[in-house]
Amino acid sequence: MADDKYSQRVRGKMASTGRSKKADRMRKMNSKETLRGEDHDYGAVFVEGPTSVNATDLEVGENVELGSSKPWFQGRRVVELDVLARSMNCEKCSSWLRLSDIKDEVIYGMASFLYISCPSNACQHISLVPTGKKSNGKGFDINYKVCLAMINAGMGPSHVNNFLTGCNIPPVDASTLRKKQKELAPVIIEAAEASCKEAQREELECSECSELEGSFDAGWQKRGSGWSYNSHTGKLYYQLF
Repeated sequence: MADDKYSQRVRGKMASTGRSKKADRMRKMNSKETLRGEDHDYGAVFVEGPTSVNATDLEVGENVELGSSKPWFQGRRVVELDVLARSMNCEKCSSWLRLSDIKDEVIYGMASFLYISCPSNACQHISLVPTGKKSNGKGFDINYKVCLAMINAGMGPSHVNNFLTGCNIPPVDASTLRKKQKELAPVIIEAAEASCKEAQREELECSECSELEGSFDAGWQKRGSGWSYNSHTGKLYYQLF
């Protein structure tokens, strides 16, 4: 039977009573967060209640929490304006939607779905509005773009998330980046092979001579000194056309 001292769990692991109380205290402090601002709350101001804003304002709405403690309006997002503009209509009555009516947000990597309530009193339908486009019914394009940029820059998931955190953008889960990397690997390899073949073809067309001859003795038992001539396996001669 487990010791009562370690009867609590924190993040799925057994923890002492003191650590468990500390974790509960931190969760309560986060849930009572009343600061509202941007750039990691630099120069943040206290907000006593909802504010009157325009539909095009990015920091709008009441303190609707994402998950347990994170309000949806905090931080920055990567948004495709064309996709967002074409989706800002109610799915039921086709009325124009407003960013000030956002009720919640579900984040998928670098993109997200916004739950926006219809401003019409007779409708009040909540529409699902994406912040980016999806290709062939798969994941959001921006998540594949981030993975490609990570590979091209020679970075890893931790480097990407450090950069995003510094920009006050919600980080991408490392498992998501690895999953996208596995999906893109065959395409990247195929594109690299096609590029190499195309480069070989162009170089062959630019060459004045279409034949290439070479001779190489690969049978030396010892090489490098210039005095070892004990080849026992013969000489290789080949032609390339």
